[in-house]
Amino acid sequence: MGPAPVRMPAPSGATDFDGSALLRASGVHMRRVVAVVSVLFAACASPPRAAAPEGPASSSTCSSVEACAAEVSRDPTDPHLRVRWGRALEVAGRASAAAREFRAAIRLATDPVAAIDEAADGLMRLGDAPGCVAELDVQLAGAERVPALAVALRRARERCAEAAKKAAPI
Repeated sequence: MGPAPVRMPAPSGATDFDGSALLRASGVHMRRVVAVVSVLFAACASPPRAAAPEGPASSSTCSSVEACAAEVSRDPTDPHLRVRWGRALEVAGRASAAAREFRAAIRLATDPVAAIDEAADGLMRLGDAPGCVAELDVQLAGAERVPALAVALRRARERCAEAAKKAAPI
């Protein structure tokens, strides 16, 4: 066993909101605390990873534009497939076709789990934030009977509107 922990009392009348007195009181475990804090700081300092899209089509990625096209032809109403195809087109440098697929994904969204955010992000990356706002406005008009879908559409619309404001010439 190691040495007994050194107990250092907090100054009288001091309030310990940051936990420093607790850390001082646990001298034996300080190395473990430092190790844990180092790992947490490293995790916080690293750039965030993109979240995987939700839904049935998120388990795999398209190997090419043609592979995505084949998947979409099998199920043309799946918004997740449309987003994946849009991303593949975007990577291939076919911006107008990618924007068309992102818009289609927004049109096909029927629930809040649909690929609305990813499609909106794709349109913003392509510099079509005003088109994103317009498409989301159309979808919002018919989504009021599904409150959760309307909330997701409004949230995406707010992000697109903010991007459109930033991109607008002064």
